[in-house]
Parts: sequence; C-alpha cells; structure tokens
Amino acid sequence: MRPRHWLDFPAVPVASRQAPAEVLEAIGLTSAAGFATNDDDHVITLGTAAQQVEALRPDIPRILRLEAVQASARGGRLSLRVGGGRVHVGGHAVTTGQGTLTLHGGPRTTS
Repeated sequence: MRPRHWLDFPAVPVASRQAPAEVLEAIGLTSAAGFATNDDDHVITLGTAAQQVEALRPDIPRILRLEAVQASARGGRLSLRVGGGRVHVGGHAVTTGQGTLTLHGGPRTTS
C-alpha cells in the first residue's frame, strides 16, 4: 500500500457572501448554491451534481483579467498576466524590508 501524504494548512474561517457576478460569469456559472470568502480565499459551492462541475468551461483569460484586492491595512490592487509558461503578478509596491537569501550555498541580496 502506498503511503498517504498530508498537507497541513491553518483552518481559516470564511463568511457567507453574495457571489460577485463577474466571478460567476468568468468560471461559467449563472448562479451558485453558496459563496464564502475570507482575506485569502473564495469558496464556491455548486451543489451535489458532479455533472455541474464537469460541465464548467471557465474563461481563463477573463479570470486572469479579474483584479485582486490586497486585504491589508495598506490595501492595494494586483493584476495577473500569463504568458510563456509563467504567471506574473503586478501592482504598486512599497518596500517594507530587505534581507539576504541563501540559495544552494550562494548568497543573493533581495529587496
């Protein structure tokens, strides 16, 4: 028997909200059984029919055009771009710290 692998994440409560129409449309839905969110995640409940999940045809370019909101005291907006096998996250930034990162034995200075 193969060993079972586990991922360990903090349990973060979510609050029920009205699902934003642009999110539902981007993933190919007109409605959802439920929608909940916290500062980091969105949970969309579709119901019990596996066929509903299998029938989804998300509009990936449209999803990537949705703007993310940084939920912190400073706030901010983030944009995503996908190209060349990479995902780019962009937005305005403020330097809040600097340090040195050591990778494979060689130091690299980051800011």
